[in-house]
Amino acid sequence: MLPLDPIEVARRKSLPRATQRDLADSQTRHGETATYEHIITEQKRVASASEPEDKLKWFRGNEPLGTPPAWPDS
Repeated sequence: MLPLDPIEVARRKSLPRATQRDLADSQTRHGETATYEHIITEQKRVASASEPEDKLKWFRGNEPLGTPPAWPDS
């Protein structure tokens, strides 16, 4: 959170309490929204990065189930 300007603090103190609560709530909601958007973006980035690895796991070192072995003389 950024440090508040002393003039802005004085102005806010002169506002009615309900308005002060509304300002505090909107600042909290803005912070929560930014945090949740960051979490969702990070989850999508991780999910999209691991997806190709999941699709290729059968081709790395072992054959998929149901595939007959490849013999050198066949």
